[in-house]
Amino acid sequence: MYLNNRSAEALARGELDSAYWYARAALRRDPQFVAAANTLGVVYQRAGHGEASERALRFVIERDPRSTSAWANLTRLLRSQGRYEEARIAAARLAALEPQAPFHFFERGRAALQQGHPAEARDLLLRELRLQPQQHEVHFWLAQAYAALGDAKATERHLGLAADNSPTRQTRALYAGKLERLRALSH
Repeated sequence: MYLNNRSAEALARGELDSAYWYARAALRRDPQFVAAANTLGVVYQRAGHGEASERALRFVIERDPRSTSAWANLTRLLRSQGRYEEARIAAARLAALEPQAPFHFFERGRAALQQGHPAEARDLLLRELRLQPQQHEVHFWLAQAYAALGDAKATERHLGLAADNSPTRQTRALYAGKLERLRALSH
């Protein structure tokens, strides 16, 4: 799990070579660790190795047919290759497993906030948070909604949670900096 997490961090930084080697090391330790195979599938996809990506993602799906992340990644891969009918089938399987598309309420909440509707954004983002309580981006946008509503305490709490749940040191530092600036402004 540690090696897969390191792979995901490297992937988030755009370091495909490092991400590849961490995911491969995770799979060497446990050849049935589907999370690492899924990460490897994403690495291959971003590196432009479609066939290898598809093999890795189908490996995950064979072992865990309910893996929404593997189905979502496979759907994206098939669409990027112009294999629309296969992508439609994969997307239907994903929809059957997950009635709401990933980040559905998150995207609607962001849009509401950008359109100047912070109370609606807050409500939508809170719904997303129930689905993904540790998703740092949801906490960050929720902090912005609370800031627009003038709720400094909730803004601070969600910025702190965004920092605590960040997958990389870089984003953690970014949120921590925003939190410090907020605290400086309120004192």
